[in-house]
Amino acid sequence: MTADVELVGVAKRYGQETAVNGVSLKVNQGEFLSLLGPSGCGKTTTLRMIAGFEDPDQGAIFIKGQQVNRIPPYLRNIGMVFQSYALFPHKTVFDNVAYGLKMRGLDRAEIQRRVRQSLDMVRLPGFEGRKPGQLSGGQQQRVALARALVIRPDLLLLDEPLSNLDAKLREGMRVETKRIQQELGITTIYVTHDQVEALSMSDRIAIMESGRIIQVGPPHQIYESPENAFVADFMGQSNQLWAAVRTVDQGVCRVETDSGLSLAIAARRSLAAGQRIKVFIRIGTVQVFPQEPEEEVNVFPGQVEALSYQGGSTLFYVRLAGGTVLTAEQTRRSRSGLPPGQGTRVWVRVSPDDCLALTGEAEHAAS
Repeated sequence: MTADVELVGVAKRYGQETAVNGVSLKVNQGEFLSLLGPSGCGKTTTLRMIAGFEDPDQGAIFIKGQQVNRIPPYLRNIGMVFQSYALFPHKTVFDNVAYGLKMRGLDRAEIQRRVRQSLDMVRLPGFEGRKPGQLSGGQQQRVALARALVIRPDLLLLDEPLSNLDAKLREGMRVETKRIQQELGITTIYVTHDQVEALSMSDRIAIMESGRIIQVGPPHQIYESPENAFVADFMGQSNQLWAAVRTVDQGVCRVETDSGLSLAIAARRSLAAGQRIKVFIRIGTVQVFPQEPEEEVNVFPGQVEALSYQGGSTLFYVRLAGGTVLTAEQTRRSRSGLPPGQGTRVWVRVSPDDCLALTGEAEHAAS
């Protein structure tokens, strides 16, 4: 597959601080790739170097096979949507969207045609005469997207564009943004710290930590098969238990946690007796039963120490013998009978296939 964007050993330093540290990455033609990570991991700096707003201290950046290190932003044919939208408050929606076309010297009729086309695409026909202050946050985001797309860019860059919206509107705009990207088939790089955004919108996700890319892959792979403890911890809520490997036999590993809990886990990786590991168990995979289930593997008695009603689901905090507290997320459909109350005696079960053993070492990788 043809790479529209390629970074080779790209680094950026600010004084003694290294913001981006040797990033290599390929973004395929028509792909929606998210740079995902916590604040300060280098994702926005990486995006700004691709856009040309920051110069890399080392490495090379290629767009459609051309090295662009020394090419200014306005010659890279990139559309960009900023977190703040960066709309001109004194200009109308029409003039905001038309700005890039006017800078390119297009004639009036062509500008009018393309602005109307772009506003139709983001479902804002008839808004041409309004000012940004007369628009909702979601409408302003659509105007910013229309302005980025109206120039027909080779590459679309989005820097936390939904972070200023409320939760319900953010969900709707995720769907709209992905719809537009798919309709146009435009190569898109999306910066976010929101795991749900990245999982729901991306073809691939690049996880960043401390200026490095540590795992790249499709959403299901990132979530279900994290390569190290950082990725496992960052991608969703998990129970985390330090343990030592006791035995490994025919793909099943028996471990003992620091609190004395004996667990059988699927040995997806090469593990050896005596090895120190960290076991991750997604909270949605922990089952809670009011009576002891028939299964014999990884079934433990406990007591509901606390619970948290979340609407569509309930979080149960179950204390087991030895002091281990497991968090279980139970939806209405996954509950066995009535949900237990605080102080209730219950049994929990964890499938060996739902236990992920990681060494905790960050194996920095890029692809």
